[in-house]
Amino acid sequence: MKNGIVLISIIFMLVVVMVGCQNKMVGYQNKEVKKPGWKTPVTTENCNLSSEELHLKGAPDSIEGKTFEQIILDPDIAVRPDGLSCGECHDDMGKGFSATDFCKQIESFLTTDQDGAGPKPQILKNLFSEWRKNGCSD
Repeated sequence: MKNGIVLISIIFMLVVVMVGCQNKMVGYQNKEVKKPGWKTPVTTENCNLSSEELHLKGAPDSIEGKTFEQIILDPDIAVRPDGLSCGECHDDMGKGFSATDFCKQIESFLTTDQDGAGPKPQILKNLFSEWRKNGCSD
């Protein structure tokens, strides 16, 4: 009798978990998640990375919550571990620099280092590469 009660309890818990997961899946399927882009911020939801992964060790700012435009152009945002903003090394990316301009430069970004200061952060390479594969749309 005791084993029967335990078995029924386990089955009940499994049904509750399965129904909860299905409800979440249905809600998720109906919710369109925009990929990160020039105007769409990077989130844990749209890039499948944790908050910890989106804050590079040693970087003053996290990538999370920032758009590509902010990461690339805002002099007050530094997502690199060396604490520099992107514009501090790349002075060609100033006012008027657009998503189209950056999209044209992604190949260079993916294959060069930080002006001799070391490799670009892999997480940024992955995000920008995915964005390029999607046509740099936003």
